[in-house]
Parts: sequence; C-alpha cells; structure tokens
Amino acid sequence: MAVLDVTGKVGAVSGIDAMKKDGFGQTAAVKTGMEKATSDVWSLPDSVLVIAVAPVVSGNQVAALLMIGFEIGQPVLSAIEQTLGVSGALVVADRVVVRGSADPAVSSALESARAVAEGTTRPIPGPRPFLARVTKTSDSAAAARAVWLVPRHHRAVLFGPVPQALWMPVLAVAAMLLLSIVWTRR
Repeated sequence: MAVLDVTGKVGAVSGIDAMKKDGFGQTAAVKTGMEKATSDVWSLPDSVLVIAVAPVVSGNQVAALLMIGFEIGQPVLSAIEQTLGVSGALVVADRVVVRGSADPAVSSALESARAVAEGTTRPIPGPRPFLARVTKTSDSAAAARAVWLVPRHHRAVLFGPVPQALWMPVLAVAAMLLLSIVWTRR
C-alpha cells in the first residue's frame, strides 16, 4: 500500500519494495487515478504486480492518491491450477519470472510455450501434450506475458461415452443398408 501526492510522488509506503520508487506520476494508472479509481497490471524486471489507484478527495479537489498492490506469485498461479487444471507462468522480457507448477513436464512445456505469438494458441508436444495460449497482461509496451497451458483433452472424462454415441447413427445406417441388400437379393 502506498500514499502518493497529486504529482505521483510516494509519500508513505508499506509492503512491496517495488512501490518504494521516487514517483509514479507518469504512469497511466496514476494519471487516470486522479479522476477516478482504476487498476492496472505492472511488469517489473523480477515480478508482476496488480495495482489499484483511487483518489483521496477533500472538498472537490484531489488531495492524495491511495495505491494498493499485490504481487502475482506462485500461490496465485497454483490456486488457478488447482481450481481449473490450467498451468500458468508470467514472462517478463522473455524470462519466466513466476510459474504455478514445479512439475518438470509443465516447466518444459512452459519453456517451449514462451515462443508462442501473443493472442494465439499452439499445441505443445511432449510426454504430456498441452495447448499453449499467450496473452499480454496490459497494453503497455513493456507488459508481461501470461502463458497458459491446458492439458490436451483434460475435460474429455466429462463427456464419457458421448464420442462413441456420435457414431451410432452411422452404424445404424450401415446396418440398415446391409439388411436391405440382403433382403433384396432373396
């Protein structure tokens, strides 16, 4: 948490060391925060932060800005993986800064997935095949990239016998055709 003056200079800070900079006045989040509450994702050389900025208004003037931020780290990505079955990592400047899984198969797939173009999905072969999707965390030129790995067919169990049942009409037509051929030859 940090309190900023109206120019974006840090007045007081608690918590994340990355928020102890001299000033944030030139960032889009702080500029927008002068008018209304906003949020953004910031990419730092060794981490990624989610921040929220809100104006502290006295009368009809902004007296200060309140900034709250938290680091997107391994616990956040692990919780996503446990809940959805999707592994993730954050890449800053072509370097993985945080990943949700320590599994070697996932780590290897994440390294391969770093080369996937933003906004595209590509299969990643390996002992456990994945589909990789890469997205930017914000519109900034220096934004981090989120790499998501979805295990191939990871929800196939939910469908059970549906794929086999889809072939039933074909088998029924083939049986009817065979029966009609047999009966017409008699």
